[in-house]
Amino acid sequence: MEKGYGLDFVSDNFIETATFENGKIKLPGGNYKTLVVPTSTNMPLATLKKLIELKKQGAKIIFQNLPKSVPGFKNYAEQNEAMQKMISDNKSIIYPSEDIFSDLNKANVQPEKLVETGLKFIRRDNNGDKIYYLVNHTSRTVNQFIPINGNFEEVIIFNPNSSVFGKAKIKNEGSTTLVKVQIKPGESLFLKTDKNTSVKNWNYFEESNSSYNIEGDWNISFLRGGPALPKSETISELKSWTILSKDAENFSGTAKYAIEFENPDATAENWLLKLGDVRESAKVWINDTYLGTLWANPFEINIGKLKKGKNKMTLEVTNLSANRIRAKELRGEEWKNFYEINMVDKDYNKFDATKWNPMPSGILGPVTLTALKKN
Repeated sequence: MEKGYGLDFVSDNFIETATFENGKIKLPGGNYKTLVVPTSTNMPLATLKKLIELKKQGAKIIFQNLPKSVPGFKNYAEQNEAMQKMISDNKSIIYPSEDIFSDLNKANVQPEKLVETGLKFIRRDNNGDKIYYLVNHTSRTVNQFIPINGNFEEVIIFNPNSSVFGKAKIKNEGSTTLVKVQIKPGESLFLKTDKNTSVKNWNYFEESNSSYNIEGDWNISFLRGGPALPKSETISELKSWTILSKDAENFSGTAKYAIEFENPDATAENWLLKLGDVRESAKVWINDTYLGTLWANPFEINIGKLKKGKNKMTLEVTNLSANRIRAKELRGEEWKNFYEINMVDKDYNKFDATKWNPMPSGILGPVTLTALKKN
């Protein structure tokens, strides 16, 4: 996986159902170019028999090593003798690999070199087209052309936070397509290969040096959740809602944040809204238009062009359930309705949420606007 190979894990029971057709190993849920048998000391006799059967049919099967014995003790001597004979009789087709990556290359299984950028991926086939889910778990922004295997006419980028999509900039180099992506730490994107679509071009942006804090009075109203809805508040400094009142300290659910602010630069065509520290997710509206949901770092979204003069921002923020659990236990309420299980903490002591501190909740900020320039 670190070298860029896409793979699934498979059980002995799945191998029992495998067939070989049209150069592919067919299993419930997918077709595969090859099967790699990792280093193992023990292997069920039925599994080895099935692998040899598939190999004889032409399936690409790579053994890191050959098993030494069967598992368990039932009919051990008889089964072990059968295994050794099976290995001996088929030594021309089953043998340990000297180099797995070389053997994968011979089986025409190519790694995705995009992992060299630090990105992680999941790839799926969609009637000949490819769908990639990309995520950036590094500490740096990936802003470059990344390679994907295959020569494609078009690649569509889809942002799962905002549902914005568009046709990517690409360059074809032999059997590889280079796709321009911009992914900040924590962000994710989908890529889908396609051809002859009428999809508009994807917009690429760079942040300007113009950044503005959104300051003023935030109106907070609690919409849904429990154990009780706290009363509405107006605050001028963003902080955890747990310090507003006892009801807010105990509350788990959704609160609405609303503020009006001035457009700091009427010439800017696009603005990047940064919410800062969010506990734990936020839906975003600008001037009553829903723009997307932010649920992971970075809590940022392109909100497009603002109106001249005053604009309105509305955020619906949902926290975790920990504060409500803590409140229940402080009140002595029984909530653990589990059967045949002992509820313990990480140290196997009795679970006790009364010892918890309230979890920070809401928008902690700072909330800023940064002008974006197309590039």
